[in-house]
Formats: sequence, structure tokens, C-alpha cells
Amino acid sequence: MIYKVVFGLSFVFVSVLIGKNLTERKRFVKKFFEALKAFNVDLISDVGLYYTPLKAKLSDLNERVDGAIDGYEKIFSGETFFCNDRRLDIEQRKFVSDYVNSLGKFDEEGQIRYQDKTDVVIDGFLKKSEEIYSKYSALSSRLAFCLGLTVFIIMV
Repeated sequence: MIYKVVFGLSFVFVSVLIGKNLTERKRFVKKFFEALKAFNVDLISDVGLYYTPLKAKLSDLNERVDGAIDGYEKIFSGETFFCNDRRLDIEQRKFVSDYVNSLGKFDEEGQIRYQDKTDVVIDGFLKKSEEIYSKYSALSSRLAFCLGLTVFIIMV
């Protein structure tokens, strides 16, 4: 009997951790696109003025998004950057890869036009991530806890 209780409580604990992980992933995607939006707006206002070097701006962005764009330095040596952060879905990773690879590739006017276009796309990703976070963040944790508790009750 004691083994069932210990195993059941362990299952509840593990299921709660899984639920928290799902919630954290949704929170990260929302935070990532908020930071990318701020970066993009800052870059639009700074193009041509270059108060801060692009490398420093990308380094700051990478720190704010928990290393989601690790390897961005490749663009400064002419290589191609690929976003490999699994917290983002495939479409988001492709967009981030294309976005980072495009930085500094245009003249001043072209860069501003490109940043304006990508701002609309970032807004779409941000809006979608905010909706998903608000709908499902608390739900993930609660469902995982309920599943663990149900299994615990059935076992005992």
C-alpha cells in the first residue's frame, strides 16, 4: 500500500512538472516575440544612425531571450545563421533565421522598409503567442495536476 501512495504522489509531482514546463514554453514564446518586437522598433529608429553596433544589439537581444539566437555571430563572418531553439515552432524558427540573416544586408532605406515589413509579421506572431498564453497557460498546469491526481486516486 505504501508503494502505491509513494508512486502515486511521484506521478502527481511529475505531471505537475510537465504542466509547468508546457506553461513555461508558452511564456517563453510570448516573451521572445515581445523582445524581438522591441528590438525591431529600436533597430528601425537606429538604422543609419548606428548609435549602438548591430553586434551589441544582437548580443543584448540574445541575453534577453535566454540564448534563443545563439550563433548569431555567424552573420558577421558571412555565414548563415539557423535558429535551433526547440521552444519555438518550425515556422517561428524559420522566420527568426531569415530575420537575423537579413540584418545589415540592405542599404539604409531598404533596411528600414524590410524592418517595417517584418514588424507586421512579428506583430502577428506576438498576437498569436499572447492568445495562446492567455488561453492555455493556466490550463496546462491544472490539467497536468488533475491527470496526476486522477491516476493517484485510481491507484489507491
